[in-house]
Amino acid sequence: MPSRNEPQPVEDFGDGTSTRTALTDSTIPAKSEEPSGQMASPPESFVGRILSHYRVEQRVGGGGMGMLYRATDLRIGRTVAIKLLARHLASDDSAKARFIREARATSALDHPNIATLYEVDEENGELFIAMALYQGETLKQRLGRGRLRLEEALEILRQVTRGLEAAHRAGIIHRDIKPANILITSGGTVKILDFGLAKDVSDQSQTMTPLGQTMGTLLYMSPEQFRGDRVDARSDLWSLGVVAHELLAGVSPFASDSSATTVARILHGQAASLNAVPGVPDWLAALVSQLLRKNLAERPQSATEVLQRLEAAPAIRGSVPEPPPRLSNGRRGARLGLLLAGPGAIAVAAGTLWYFLARERPFPAHAASTATSSIAVLPFADMSPAKDQEYFSDGIAEEILYALAQVQGLRVVGRTSAFSFKGRNEDLRSIGRKLNVAHVLEGSVRKQGDRVRIKAELVSVADGYDVWSQNFDRDLKDVFAVQEEIAKSVVDGLKLKLMPGRTSAAKERRTSSVEAYDQYLAGMQILNQYSREETPRARDALERAVALDPGYGPGWSGLSMAYALLSDWALTPAEQHRFQQQALDAADKAVELAPDLAETWARRALWRMQLSWDWQGAQADIDHAIALNPRDVLSNDARARLYAMFGQVEAAIAAGHKTTALDPLNFPTLLRLCHYLMGGGQLEAARRALDRAQEIMGQEQGVSWVRSRLDLLQDRAADALSRAERTLTWEEFEDARLITRAMAQHALGRAKESQQTLEEVIAKWGAIDAYQVAEIYAMRGESDRAFEWLERAYAQHDGGFVAVLPNNCSLKCDPFLRGLRGDPRWAALLKKMNLPLD
Repeated sequence: MPSRNEPQPVEDFGDGTSTRTALTDSTIPAKSEEPSGQMASPPESFVGRILSHYRVEQRVGGGGMGMLYRATDLRIGRTVAIKLLARHLASDDSAKARFIREARATSALDHPNIATLYEVDEENGELFIAMALYQGETLKQRLGRGRLRLEEALEILRQVTRGLEAAHRAGIIHRDIKPANILITSGGTVKILDFGLAKDVSDQSQTMTPLGQTMGTLLYMSPEQFRGDRVDARSDLWSLGVVAHELLAGVSPFASDSSATTVARILHGQAASLNAVPGVPDWLAALVSQLLRKNLAERPQSATEVLQRLEAAPAIRGSVPEPPPRLSNGRRGARLGLLLAGPGAIAVAAGTLWYFLARERPFPAHAASTATSSIAVLPFADMSPAKDQEYFSDGIAEEILYALAQVQGLRVVGRTSAFSFKGRNEDLRSIGRKLNVAHVLEGSVRKQGDRVRIKAELVSVADGYDVWSQNFDRDLKDVFAVQEEIAKSVVDGLKLKLMPGRTSAAKERRTSSVEAYDQYLAGMQILNQYSREETPRARDALERAVALDPGYGPGWSGLSMAYALLSDWALTPAEQHRFQQQALDAADKAVELAPDLAETWARRALWRMQLSWDWQGAQADIDHAIALNPRDVLSNDARARLYAMFGQVEAAIAAGHKTTALDPLNFPTLLRLCHYLMGGGQLEAARRALDRAQEIMGQEQGVSWVRSRLDLLQDRAADALSRAERTLTWEEFEDARLITRAMAQHALGRAKESQQTLEEVIAKWGAIDAYQVAEIYAMRGESDRAFEWLERAYAQHDGGFVAVLPNNCSLKCDPFLRGLRGDPRWAALLKKMNLPLD
């Protein structure tokens, strides 16, 4: 008997008995007795024997694949597990040779989430494998003790997927992923067991468990395995999906009272949705659903893809993610704010910021090492005595980010992505890997009276060491010089050059008035909140900034944003028109005063598109902005939106991809990319983009609305209706819920109910949702009523035409209006809006 201090092997036989070892049987018979005639000798006869350099000491289990023994490696004194393979696996020379090759390949895997296989050998006709022993319990045993907490289940799935990723990269497929083959060590590390043993020794799939036996493996087998098709890594991903469903729901998705019924469910049935399981977020339910698609092409195509989505999960608080703060009440535009159009300029709305702070972004482990000339500038910490200078600290970091964006050959991550780590105590190397950069710049600011102390530190992601760090003590009036000095020091440290004719801090970003700069930074931070109640305070601060320095271009640009937001929340048409004109006037002033700043041109382009439908003026501004800075996020996002307005969908998609590459954690640009893909008919690609947006934002209402629209386009009306009723619960999204309901009811053949819902939409929201009413009529094939409501939308200058919100499509990119495009009235509308004809 082993001593109490020795590691105990774990083996699960499917009949309630278990021991502990690194590997388990790949099929589970109804009882633990081995099939007769399969072993060369009685199992007990091996105890005390020497196999190669292993002394067999104790039988600890058995099954269809053979017998399991505890043994000692006589060469180094290590306790191991010996799996003695059943004779039927060694009776065919070619099969035997293949098995040995595969087992040896598996032994080369060196990964913390794969159980170690030491060697495969043969002695006196007995084929055996030596493997590691671990203390712990199988996932099957853990599930027997009750349902797991969400964060615990996620961590197990992440570790299993990491192991699969490593194996698949080495060309090894497991073919028997199941809870009994997943070990949780006493230290919390998850190990995948039975690599190489679970697969059949032939080129084809593993033979199905005979009817009437316990279905330990059958429950986790993929449809292609049952069909006898050749399997690949995606078969393991199916099994992972079954395991994930069982972890999250507490039951297997295909289990039944008989093997035949279970097989039928796997081949033809649909797993119950996890959306109804309390605490399971939509993004995770969607991932599991995709893993369980019958069609291989519709599943995630690699373990790497699955791992990226699992590691991008928002941080879990307790067992159920907390909802974000409610957005301010108000008309539809207030949900996310008009100026989510400005992704590179200011942060996301206060109601969505929680997700940016809580989430994580995965990147391949090697990515940062290849991006040697790349950097992320994190928000600087406020070290002021009263902790009331956060706006000033953020502003310092943002100005340095803008300065570094002018450096030739340096890729600078967009502000939204870099600032998403604000308030998180996360290792800088981890942040660098997630943002796919080689360097991270962080710092702190202490402002007291007329003095400012700034500490900046440039860190290498590869090793975590400082490339450069320095403290600056200056008069407040010298703050711009300090910003420039920091930027130049970073450039010197990275051995790069400034762009010809550029300085690291453009003169257009400076002001001679320290007080004006302070008011500007305060106003911009208030705008970050996208609050209807707080935006007037932002406007007041920015008006004070330009009053103190009328020549301060960034101040005028920020003020144009404040006026645009106020126009979105205006209560009367006259008030809306006044704010819109003020926004355009302020944008003109910003361009006049700071003509070398790409952001001023890009912002005016957006207002020309959204507020005055001046497409030609917008085009000229965007071209100028991108000529100034080809990597400016706001400019590239504006270009993608203008392409969509012109109906140049492929160009919009390309520009959208570029924008998301520049600022990878930027939710609005991802959501807009989803719309471009929907407009181009690339629905699966749109769903992947939407999945990514949801990973960033969690269960944000706007994401749910777009997902419901995508469901409708993919003939999933029941899913669209269910999702809308279940998730679009905020007051601000009541119209979205009703609009989706009317469309889905029509698609489901419930015409009377659809009409009743549409009448409710018109009664409550017709005055501001004319464009969406037109979409409903167009989707229902009622062209006359659709054009009637498009004319109303035109008269109202409806934001739906230009997708003011990232929840909407623009006119020529809108798939719900596709049925109208051959009608002469469509061409007349485009001509009236001065848009290119189809």
